[in-house]
Order: sequence, then structure tokens, then C-alpha cells
Amino acid sequence: HALAGGEILSKEPALLERHRQYFPSLPCDDLNVLVVDEIGKTYSGTGMDTNVIGRRGVHGYEDLTKPKISIIAALGLTAKAQGNALGVGLADFITQRLRDAIDEKKTFVNALTTGDMQRMAIPCTLKDDEALVAQIRQRYGDRRWMLIPNTLHVEKIFVSEDLAKELRTHPKCQVASQPTSMSFSCGRLALFNMNA
Repeated sequence: HALAGGEILSKEPALLERHRQYFPSLPCDDLNVLVVDEIGKTYSGTGMDTNVIGRRGVHGYEDLTKPKISIIAALGLTAKAQGNALGVGLADFITQRLRDAIDEKKTFVNALTTGDMQRMAIPCTLKDDEALVAQIRQRYGDRRWMLIPNTLHVEKIFVSEDLAKELRTHPKCQVASQPTSMSFSCGRLALFNMNA
């Protein structure tokens, strides 16, 4: 849409609200655990879209009121990021695979340029996807989990059974009839098969 200069203040708010309908978002606002298969600038300039996860990750800026996510885990870094892992600090847990993919110099330069140094902090690192999931399950339980491929593409997601029951009535969700269990191949989560 193009607006004349005199129309911007009066018409832009409605256009912005309409545009928000197309932004990626999660179908529920209260999660115990969010597992993100891949992060990186391919999906968001901040590695993980802060509007999708509800975390700003910058001192002096409040997190969003929703969604509220207790634990965020990131499994991998997209190869297209070429090692720039800005946003890794938005996670609570990562895998060694993601950690090994980080180019600290590129990430540092990006963080320094933006001033968002907290977003490059390295979270608790676990051996692989399987160890990460097991550790989080042991400490935080297995209720209200969601697994997404990244924060840009949230059309196909996986959720725990308790969330599946809740989402059956969500107007934008279609829940598969048969549950799928989390399976691993050589320590890698096999749900999305995006990088395997």
C-alpha cells in the first residue's frame, strides 16, 4: 500500500494492524519449553524472532507480555548464517553442534554493531539434541512443550499431548490424529529432518 504524506498518521495504524496478522506467531501464549530446531539471521535479524518468542534479550528492554516461555532451547545454526549466531543468547540451552557452528568473530562484530551484547552470550551447552531434551525433561517435566523448525516457519509444529488437546479448538490449528514420539538418530532429533 502507498499512502500520501497527509494520510500516514491516520491510515498507517490500521495497515500495521492488518499486517500483524501475517507475522509468524505461536498458537499459544504460555509454554513450559520451546525447542527451536534452527536459529540464524536467515530467519530473523536477531537469530530468533523476538516477537515470536517474547524475549528481547537486551538489558533495559522489557520482555513482551506474551508469549511467556519458561525455557528456550536451540538445536542448530543455519549454514546460511555462516557462523553468525547473534541471538544464541536468547536461548537457555543449546547443543554442542550449535556451539561448534559459531564464528565468534562474526557474532561479536554483529553484536557490537547492534549493541545487543547479551544476545551473543553462550547458554548452557549439552552434547546433542537427545541429551538436551533429556536434561530439560528431567528438570522441567514434559508438559506444555512446543517444537518448531525456526521462528519464521511455524506452519508445522510439534507439541506435547497436553498442548495438542488444547490446540484442537484453536481456529488456526489442525492437530494430526496420531501422536508422534520424539525420536533421535545419532543424537539428532528426527522430527523436522531439515538438516539431517
